[in-house]
Amino acid sequence: MTNPGAHVSGDGIDRLEGVWTIVPTPFTADGALDGASLPVLTRFVAGCGVNGMTILGVLGEAGRLGDDERREVIDGVIGAADGLPVCVGVSHAGTDRAIAFAREAEAAGAHSVMLAPPALTRPNDAAVLAHYLAVAG
Repeated sequence: MTNPGAHVSGDGIDRLEGVWTIVPTPFTADGALDGASLPVLTRFVAGCGVNGMTILGVLGEAGRLGDDERREVIDGVIGAADGLPVCVGVSHAGTDRAIAFAREAEAAGAHSVMLAPPALTRPNDAAVLAHYLAVAG
């Protein structure tokens, strides 16, 4: 199956293209993760004609999820995406945690990851580059 949200360029790198949307993480009225709604929401978004989806971004709910909840969101969305590529947010102030998040996303079948510079610090350019290279592995 051809990946509708990416293509391999002449240099062999899988590039993002088309329309990608952010899939919000659903919660119940009492604030718990609504895992039952994940596949319904994902299939709805996929049916809207997007080329890919992004989950667990840096400005949303990702920071309030525990490790098990993160895995549930990742597995639920990738499992229901019906072959559409999924980009997983892996940002964290700690490089070691960002690395763990990236490896988890890769193991789950994520197409790509989204990584912001470490928050809550003022790293210099060399430190930001070291953070990105460490996560890229």
